[in-house]
Amino acid sequence: MVNISIVGAGAISQEAYLPALEEIEQARLQYVVDLDEERAARLATEYGAVGHRANYLDALDETDAVIVATPPGSHADVSRACLESDVHVFTEKPVAVSSEVAAELVELATSRDRHFAISRQYRETPVCQLLTTMLESEALDDLAEFSITFGDETHWGFRSDYRMNRAAAGGGVLTDKGEHPLDVLLWLFGNEWELHRYCDDNYGGLEANASLELAFPAVGVNGTVEITGTRDLSNELVLRGNRSRLRGDPGGKELVLERSDTNEQTTIEATRSVPNSYLVRVGYQAKRFIDAVAGEEPTYVPAASGVEVRRLIETCYEQRQSMVHSWEQPGLERATEVS
Repeated sequence: MVNISIVGAGAISQEAYLPALEEIEQARLQYVVDLDEERAARLATEYGAVGHRANYLDALDETDAVIVATPPGSHADVSRACLESDVHVFTEKPVAVSSEVAAELVELATSRDRHFAISRQYRETPVCQLLTTMLESEALDDLAEFSITFGDETHWGFRSDYRMNRAAAGGGVLTDKGEHPLDVLLWLFGNEWELHRYCDDNYGGLEANASLELAFPAVGVNGTVEITGTRDLSNELVLRGNRSRLRGDPGGKELVLERSDTNEQTTIEATRSVPNSYLVRVGYQAKRFIDAVAGEEPTYVPAASGVEVRRLIETCYEQRQSMVHSWEQPGLERATEVS
């Protein structure tokens, strides 16, 4: 039995991790930890935890593993304290807001022989599972381009205002939502990438919209990524070749293969059972981690994968250009004419 504590009792813990732990036979909920002690106590009682704590350091002596679900700016400090106490760590994204610190944490986990996993729910979806299978089988042998649109108006029941605080959030929509599609791209095409252009609408605050032009030279693929936290986009990943196009919702159940040479369209569905609710996917990844802590072969996503994603995001911020909306420039020209 794995004694596991949850550090951070906000929305993701309440909606995903705590319900998931009830279904994992090898998990015993030790402590619910949150700065809001009343909330921690209520949830500990509701989910049958041994107890609750306001300070995570007070929970480590009786804990085998933790789920880090605090705001991003504190992930590194919590993970470091846990690893230094020989506690296994499953962290929400990002591993740290600095790729250098993230790499240090991965090295620390290795030196202490601790499991260190990161939540990557989109790797569990039917569409992303299908994509990896098709790329491995070279079903798109003429693959040359990709495009991703990802995001929505952020319909999420936040339990705090950390998203408005740069230090706590670690960044805007690129850090928050952007880690999902960027992780999928690096998972599909590898860690050798070139950033050709990055734009966002950070006008002295946190960006709400962002776009990237990105290339993966090792596989000869380039494309674009559009991310938003203010608009309801049609979430779609498209892979294009000279004679075919493969498209689907990264969180969906099926891919559509279109061939331009024959005008044929084929719908491809997963042949094995794959979780298709984000709540189930998050819980599924937590189970993979707990199974590994209990002694089974690790199948979780290693936190090391988050280092390169963070490097890419840091490069984006370093090379940032201002996003120009289609309605802005004409308005500015007219204002100048009037004046």
